[in-house]
Amino acid sequence: MKIVLNKIRDSAVSVVTQPAVKDSGLSVGHHLTLSNPRDGKDVLTLKSKFALADLIAHCRLRAPVSADLVFWDVARPVGQEVPKQLQATVD
Repeated sequence: MKIVLNKIRDSAVSVVTQPAVKDSGLSVGHHLTLSNPRDGKDVLTLKSKFALADLIAHCRLRAPVSADLVFWDVARPVGQEVPKQLQATVD
């Protein structure tokens, strides 16, 4: 399948014919990833959707917490992170 990039305002867009979309099993709204593996040929693949359970299954739940996250938990607000009505309870 040949895809041509066109310019619309400040973006590059591609147009894929409806028969090509149907034949490839894609539909409007699918997210695709463009990659360039070692062989130098560009590959357009359907981006995987992840389920929360799958992502959690790959987590090390007993891994030590990094120092920057520890600091984040005890850091005081410096901007408008906390609504004014709650600010008194934080101070």
